[in-house]
Amino acid sequence: LYGVALTFYEPYIEELDLHKCYCLGVDPELINSRSSTDSVNHEYDPNEEAIAKRQRHFLASRVGDRVIGVTKTLCILSRWSFTLPFSNFLGFLYSRCLLSSSLDNIPFERYLGYFLFEIPFPDRAIPSISVDLCAAPILIQRPDDTNASSSR
Repeated sequence: LYGVALTFYEPYIEELDLHKCYCLGVDPELINSRSSTDSVNHEYDPNEEAIAKRQRHFLASRVGDRVIGVTKTLCILSRWSFTLPFSNFLGFLYSRCLLSSSLDNIPFERYLGYFLFEIPFPDRAIPSISVDLCAAPILIQRPDDTNASSSR
């Protein structure tokens, strides 16, 4: 069995109650003060501005000098070794659906369903399939018959 995984951090945007603050090691006073100071304009020093640019979508989950995030993983398992195409597809999903700040009219599940169910498996008649989801097409080539996992 072959697999490709992409692990990333997503901002924790839910309200933190006292129990969640305790579990995460966050001072509840910072949570309460954050909501009252969000509307106030702060002057950032250059270092803090650079940090804010790198954190982009994490700014909403920033508490004091910490950012509260949740670890998530996308994983594709297959009997066939399509490591590079699957890695490219997971990178596309992450950048298009999870990292993008603009609202996409196409839901994450639709991309996943299209890639897994509607793209034909390469066979002897069509040994390679090009999937045009982004600027760089994802090429899926027919694997050798010896490349299949023995688990059936």
